[in-house]
Amino acid sequence: PQEIGMLKSLVDLQLGINNLMGSIPTSIGNLGNLNFLYLYENNLSGCIPSEMNNLSHLKHFQIGDNKLIGHIPQNICLGGSLEYFSARNNSFIGPIPRSLKNCTSLYRVRLERNQLTGNVSEDFGIYPNLNYIDLSYNKFYGELSDKWGQCRNLTSLKISNNNISG
Repeated sequence: PQEIGMLKSLVDLQLGINNLMGSIPTSIGNLGNLNFLYLYENNLSGCIPSEMNNLSHLKHFQIGDNKLIGHIPQNICLGGSLEYFSARNNSFIGPIPRSLKNCTSLYRVRLERNQLTGNVSEDFGIYPNLNYIDLSYNKFYGELSDKWGQCRNLTSLKISNNNISG
């Protein structure tokens, strides 16, 4: 409900694995202290509200396994503190947001099973802490460049079922 945005001191909001329906309330953008937001495995639909860009302290953001559509917001990692981002198994389209490319704090990224597009080497940055990334079942293309070798902690790179060449 929209009233969730009134809980301004909230740091941790875990609503995963429920039967939540409808769209993510725009008022969630009022939770400026939020560090952890878990909305995975529900029946949420619609787009991620642009107000999510206001959550500059967000460290973990998990919205996988819903019915979400549209683009991932451009400033999803504006605060630079995002460590774990999972938007897997939705219907997101378009390119990876620039702010995510520059989010060096990331250690885990799960974007598999969407309709995301872009060059697999140009649209992703160098993530010194990244140990797991799953981009499978999207529409990424291009060759794996040498810069992926700079992700020194990477233990799992999953990019099957795309249009990767090389």
